[in-house]
Amino acid sequence: MRRYGWLMAVLLAGCQANTGPAEAPQASLTAEALAGQRWDLVRINEEKVKRGAWMQFDAAKAQVHGSSGCNQYFGQAAYDGEVLRLGNLAGTRRLCPDMALEDQFLRVFQHDFKVAEVDGQLRLTGTQSGQVMYFTPSVMP
Repeated sequence: MRRYGWLMAVLLAGCQANTGPAEAPQASLTAEALAGQRWDLVRINEEKVKRGAWMQFDAAKAQVHGSSGCNQYFGQAAYDGEVLRLGNLAGTRRLCPDMALEDQFLRVFQHDFKVAEVDGQLRLTGTQSGQVMYFTPSVMP
């Protein structure tokens, strides 16, 4: 039994309580890092979304534009290193065969968002709604 004592110690150490996947520490993004990239939406809260919605921020012009899944949107945006503030958003109004992503995106993508980078993803958390949107850097051809 003494021969396997070290093995038991290692196995028991591995059985410590796990409260879920560890999330990497949050890092704030500079306006240049946020603005220098197109960001593709991958999740809203914990729900994965189909490809199609994205955003791009222009710090110099204080604007945001992108696709909400079907239509294009644009508006004012200001980023202070912690909060992204959106205003006067407008967009095209085409009717598409599948409007589910469009509707979901537009319900969440409004007002102000706390910005963080977590595990290489951009995380926007609504300051009023608490809704969370996750974006990954776009891989453009």
